[in-house]
Amino acid sequence: MTGRGINSPIDDLVFPINHGVLFYPGYDVLPPFVVYQADRMDDDGPRATSDMLRGRMRALFTDEPIPYRRQNAGDYAIPSMELREEAAAPTLTGFAAHLQS
Repeated sequence: MTGRGINSPIDDLVFPINHGVLFYPGYDVLPPFVVYQADRMDDDGPRATSDMLRGRMRALFTDEPIPYRRQNAGDYAIPSMELREEAAAPTLTGFAAHLQS
């Protein structure tokens, strides 16, 4: 029901926010906490989801942030800020291409 972790389907959708709005100016960004099909939960769904969210909140300061590539470490062309072709495997696209290997 919930998605947590790097490379979940939501990552490409929230990449502009996580990378461009949060990571770029210097924040460490944790993987998103997502509740899929919340409108279709059974009676136990809200309780299970709130338990998972409480667990996530307890781990906020120990969870590993998303390992994005650093802007000035050579992976991006300056000033265009485009990811260099040689920086990522040709099979990587979208969000996955912007992670440090």
